[in-house]
Amino acid sequence: MRHLFFLCALLSFLNLRGQTQLDDVQLSEDYQILVNIICEVSPTLSETEKNTLRNYLENRGKELNGQNLTAVEFFRFLMGSKPSGATDGHGNINLPSTIVESVLGDNKVLFPMPFIIENNQFLVNAENAAIPYGSVISEINGKSVDSILVSVLRAATTFEIRNLERSFDILFLLKYGAVNAFQIAYSLPKDSEIHYLQLDAINVESREQIYKNTVMPLHREQLANTINTQFFEAENTFYIQLNSFTWRDEKVKNEYDTFKKKFEDIFKTIQKQNVANLIIDLRYNSGGNMIVPSLLYSFIAEYNFNEHIELIVPDFDFPESQHLVGVENRSLTAEALDAYLKNFKKGFTKNKDYYNVKVVNQKTNKANKRAYKGKVYLLVSGRTFSAAAYFAALFKSQNRGKIIGEPIGGTFRNITAGMQLVYELPNSELLVNMPIGLYKFSEDLDKSMPDANISSDVILHADLFYEHYLNKKDAYLIETLKLISKANKD
Repeated sequence: MRHLFFLCALLSFLNLRGQTQLDDVQLSEDYQILVNIICEVSPTLSETEKNTLRNYLENRGKELNGQNLTAVEFFRFLMGSKPSGATDGHGNINLPSTIVESVLGDNKVLFPMPFIIENNQFLVNAENAAIPYGSVISEINGKSVDSILVSVLRAATTFEIRNLERSFDILFLLKYGAVNAFQIAYSLPKDSEIHYLQLDAINVESREQIYKNTVMPLHREQLANTINTQFFEAENTFYIQLNSFTWRDEKVKNEYDTFKKKFEDIFKTIQKQNVANLIIDLRYNSGGNMIVPSLLYSFIAEYNFNEHIELIVPDFDFPESQHLVGVENRSLTAEALDAYLKNFKKGFTKNKDYYNVKVVNQKTNKANKRAYKGKVYLLVSGRTFSAAAYFAALFKSQNRGKIIGEPIGGTFRNITAGMQLVYELPNSELLVNMPIGLYKFSEDLDKSMPDANISSDVILHADLFYEHYLNKKDAYLIETLKLISKANKD
């Protein structure tokens, strides 16, 4: 997990009346089980890191002595855990739907205004709202935006920030409790004068309607597609937006072959049109099938490249196994779960202190016969994660072109995946999802990419981004096309 508790955007909170109170014995039991799961299942932690994390968590757990909390209050307590260090972001802790449904109902307790976060500013992201689009929110209920960010973010990374945009109302509710109204301090676009407005809280139904009508991201309906393409004639530039490395169609039986056929069709078109520039947009790509990134890269490779993908599982003797209830967000009976785990384990080889399977074993990948040889620009964001981060690492390690966008959301190192175990804590019924495997890549990639984080070559100044934002334009795409136009003229 990138941080100990990456919270999914669940609508899981509010009116705490009527919930069962858990005593400190029950809370401590759940907490100790959770500590064991996090410290022993996580494939990224060394023994020293496990011990450090366990010490931190167990010391914090002492705060539960004498406490009586509901499951939601316990969840709020867990939100306050901020251990030093960061791991991968695939794990999470969730409130079960039964609790969500029992406590939320039609209560009007949610923050009523969607926004995006840029340069630590909350920019209103809705038209026809009580506060004009593009206005800058500076305070909510007397709390400055800076203090709110410090309170609810595990770290000021783009990954955390982009996830906060989609779940702010939930996290604010959990952190500060339920209120019926919000006092908002804001300034209008390009105006420093502070205005104040009180807005009523909203319920889930209203929230869903409001978030359907946000301005950014533009062309939101296209994000449901696996791939979108466009040709910009003026710049002689072909644009590929790849929103996932998992093919989003359950009817597809062979995902790899489906991607391959699609890429072949796209690059055949590029070849026919004699395209001078190519933009690959991974800003909304949170990962997927780990063998697809190198397939895509082979269509832009200038020369052969080595690939090695190995999945490592520390141990299949999982702690707290009596509390396992499923895998990959699917509930399974004890018998079905045992059979699933045994079948999954078959592909692994036992080594001295871990199990491994070589997904790709020291393979030399050749450039595809339709490989594009022109200039390539890669767009990334805080949502670029997991397999998408791996593609960005391949791209940067080969010096294939410019990377444009905010700092990438995920590192190509310490990517956890393979399978997600689902635990249920016995008293609070909180659900804990933990990945069991760690991906290792080729030594060539490690040597050429000494820094775990992939930096961008071009990051827009906040004022320039804001100018495009006010005009409801895609800032990074527009500025990339401008770079291309300038390069075409030079």
